[in-house]
Amino acid sequence: MNLTRLKPYLPSLFFVLALCVLVLSLWRPHAGHHRMEEGDFPNEYVPAVTWPLGYFEVAPEIENVWIDNVPARVENGRVWVDNLTIGWHQLKVRRGDSIEDRGRALYVTPFGPDNFFWVFVTDVHIARFGKYLREVAENGFKLINEIGPAFVFCGGDVTDYALDSEYEGFLKCRKSLELPLYMIPGNHETYIDPDLDHWSEMFGPTDYSVKFGDALFVAANVLGPYRSWGGATREDLEWIDNQLSRDGKIKFFLNHLPVVYSQTTIYTIFPLINRGEYNTCVCRGTEELLEILRRENAISVFGHWHVFDEPFVYENLLFFHVPSLTPNSKGGLIRWLLGGGMMAGGYGFYIFRVENWKLTYAHPIDIRKLEIVREKASDSVVVVRIRNDHPYPVPLNLKFDFRCGASIDGKPVSCVTYGQVSWVRFDAPSGLTTLTVRRI
Repeated sequence: MNLTRLKPYLPSLFFVLALCVLVLSLWRPHAGHHRMEEGDFPNEYVPAVTWPLGYFEVAPEIENVWIDNVPARVENGRVWVDNLTIGWHQLKVRRGDSIEDRGRALYVTPFGPDNFFWVFVTDVHIARFGKYLREVAENGFKLINEIGPAFVFCGGDVTDYALDSEYEGFLKCRKSLELPLYMIPGNHETYIDPDLDHWSEMFGPTDYSVKFGDALFVAANVLGPYRSWGGATREDLEWIDNQLSRDGKIKFFLNHLPVVYSQTTIYTIFPLINRGEYNTCVCRGTEELLEILRRENAISVFGHWHVFDEPFVYENLLFFHVPSLTPNSKGGLIRWLLGGGMMAGGYGFYIFRVENWKLTYAHPIDIRKLEIVREKASDSVVVVRIRNDHPYPVPLNLKFDFRCGASIDGKPVSCVTYGQVSWVRFDAPSGLTTLTVRRI
């Protein structure tokens, strides 16, 4: 079938499509919200992350905290962590007259709060059929776990249509990730779940904030159901304003839809999205949201368009567009019919590094261009071969279940050891690198 024959009918098709979208927009202008109350943090969906001898913050209404059934020291809203192993821990809290079992709601990372890196992965799009995309997603999460960030945010669209089988596939793909994974819904999650009730049952709140030391992360839902754009209501803006106003030396605003971006898509023919100096998919409350971001100097991170990975600066604000993890979309039939090329996407995520409360590293990682292979050379030596085809170094925090020292070409590499576990931490340069790890 020659699809180009459809081009003369495109104006009529667009008109019908516009009417359908208008009806849907008027019927359901906003997706549902499940905002996390301050006293509900931490929990299994939004865990606290801290560091050895560090702390995490809780609401004033939480009077007592037990970590692995041992009473913790709570002072002025800070819960201090003493003598805990790296990894997951169980929490209980006393709020009012009740004691609440929060489950596995605390993670201790080997990173300190003044020098760490984290990952943003998005648009996994697990379909109900086919193996290839699931294999790509599974390999992507395995690589993220091997890289060893402090924690991971997932920016939404983990499914195509929010079907149970798709969610089950996503859960299997992410199973290899041993680190905290904070979930944010995408527009595809609203297709049969516009109120995001099923999403909330599986992944917790749609809107929340979390801190790691003095780094603040605010995750928000500004989705419009059934479509590729949304907006911020007055209530949304008030919530975002309150959360971003929290104390923090560096602040991130995380969401599925692009707040500000420069690249062109088919949707930029619409004035609602094309604002001249920039494009946006947050089509209502845009200027009010930008004013909040300006005031707080917040860095925005989002996904949605699959194929873009370049940062954009607008009015001295940073906006990062993260590519999709799986190559599920080639840019769309409509774009091709209009004469554009089929865009490639997928295989990517972003690494962000914070040092002394400043963003010092932000690069997309293509899972096809980074390979980490471990080989046991002897009972006391492990050789790690790293292939980095990116034009920039990639930070690594490799875990070994024994005390060790490490070197590259005879030169020592930084090792962090807690108990009987070590992490080898360095930036893998472009090209091939051989890391030698010796048990001590």
